[in-house]
Order: sequence, then structure tokens, then C-alpha cells
Amino acid sequence: MFKSYNSKPIQRLSCLILAAGVLAKVPDAEATWTYTFEANIVEFKAHQTPVVGDYIVYLNDDDVYHVDAKTFAEHNITGDTVVHAIHDGEARAAFVDAILATATHAYTRLPDSQFTICVTSFADGWSVTGQSVCVNPDDYNEDLGQSIAAQNALSDASTHYWRTCGYLAMIGHTEINYAA
Repeated sequence: MFKSYNSKPIQRLSCLILAAGVLAKVPDAEATWTYTFEANIVEFKAHQTPVVGDYIVYLNDDDVYHVDAKTFAEHNITGDTVVHAIHDGEARAAFVDAILATATHAYTRLPDSQFTICVTSFADGWSVTGQSVCVNPDDYNEDLGQSIAAQNALSDASTHYWRTCGYLAMIGHTEINYAA
């Protein structure tokens, strides 16, 4: 579950929180959470709510803690790539989840319309668009329009990444090197 990474200046263990895992707040325990992935369960401290794309850092059995993705990237050397076995369905899913977790959204509403466009960008530099439209101008809701446009963009991106994995497997690649 934990992978080695180089921190400044020592090496530690970290675990990327994936959508396929389960995060749960431990009741009646201050700032304590669990993360379950496959058959592994880890308990850790978190002073902000952990989300998919964040990290759990393991120093020793008494010092396991949450670090948000931005802070982790700013303060650690992650080794440039994360390798996923392309023929393993769970590894492909982890790869797609890791990329989708880096999504940032920018929205535009076309003037005098109910048409919303979302440009979704990912850490690997790729971007995709999604859109939504409301037929009746009286029913237009900006938050709902943005949410639907973002969902459409993420759906298209997920399809793109899954197709890319399939193509790479078909032509004989055995792993994906993803710039973290």
C-alpha cells in the first residue's frame, strides 16, 4: 500500500489516496482517520479533511499523518514518475483515478445564453471541455450548469485515459510512467 519516495533530505513512505479506497473518520478520536485500500487499513492523523489525491505519510507506527496533494508536491521529491502495470485492471483504475484527482475547472457562460462551458485541466498538461445547456432561460441555475459541464468534461477525460491505457496495452506496453 505504501510506496517509497524521497523527501528532503530523508526517504519516507507515502500512500496516494485513491478513489477506489475508503476514507473514514474514527468516531470519538481527535483528528484520526482510516484509509482502506484493497485488504490494507491504515490509521492516521489528519487536521484537515483528507480527499482523493492527497497523501498519507508513514514515518513509524506512531507517526502516520495526512498531507494535502499541493503541500506534498511542494515539499517532496516524488521521483518524477509513478509506474502502473498496464495489464492489471486495478492498476489502470488507480492510474486513471490519480490523474482525474488533479482536475481543475474553469467556467464560462456564453453571453445571453444558458450555455456553460467548462475547461478541465490535469497535472499532466492535458485539457478537455464539457458543456451544459438549459433549454428554458427561466430555469437556468449557474451552479447546476457548472456542475453538469464539469461532470461531462470528467467523463470525457476518463474515457480518453481508459482508451489510452487500452491502446498502450494492445501495442505491447506493460506499464505507464505518469509524471507525478
